[in-house]
Amino acid sequence: MANIFKDSSAPYLLVLMLTGAGWMFNSAVENASKLRIIEYHIEDGRDGAVATKTILLENKSLTGSVNVGGFVLSCQTPAAESSCLVKLPSVQKEAQYIAAGNVVLATNPQMISDNSVVFPALLPPRGEAGYRIGISGATDAIRLVYNVDYDPVKQTQPDLEILLIEDKPIDWNSWRDISNKLLAFVFENYIALLSLGIIVLISTIGLWIFLELLGLIFGRRKAPPANKSTLRLTIEGKTHNVEVEEL
Repeated sequence: MANIFKDSSAPYLLVLMLTGAGWMFNSAVENASKLRIIEYHIEDGRDGAVATKTILLENKSLTGSVNVGGFVLSCQTPAAESSCLVKLPSVQKEAQYIAAGNVVLATNPQMISDNSVVFPALLPPRGEAGYRIGISGATDAIRLVYNVDYDPVKQTQPDLEILLIEDKPIDWNSWRDISNKLLAFVFENYIALLSLGIIVLISTIGLWIFLELLGLIFGRRKAPPANKSTLRLTIEGKTHNVEVEEL
């Protein structure tokens, strides 16, 4: 297979690759405005005699705030109990907002059932927020759901793509865990990866041009003298010596 960097089509192929990378970069910037990557982490704790679950949320979107809809945090009801949410002794409520990161205007969650609370989705880019609930048992299961609301003003459903990922050790036996982590990494660093690719392509084109210039400047060497042979021809009794260059 011929070396692409020695082939005359090399600059055209490199420019074509650079054009494709630029198009992907522009598309990534456009799509980033619609993508929301939300990572959450759940911590166990206690408030006096009451077991608690604290959920920490972070908006890892490249651009754009999370400012529509709301999060629903639910616990699984034990078989013998009608409700798994209990009041936190420190605030006398089942749930409360916990300051985390740069979100300071968050509101306390509201109960929507015996086992669920809802709080507005308010997270600036790279912003964090935390919420805590009291539960009947430390082993109660917790589930987080993000509901993107219908916009009553615009009468439209927000055109957002949501990626909700739990920050926990990867289960290498679970393809879903692996794919979610990989997907989150690519989306979080998509523009950075494309930028790196564009820089590499530009550097490659620059290197190719530099090598071509070096070849033009220093590559003009005198060709070695051709080997010659002398042939003696006799024509009509006359002898002629003829020099012939070897190919």
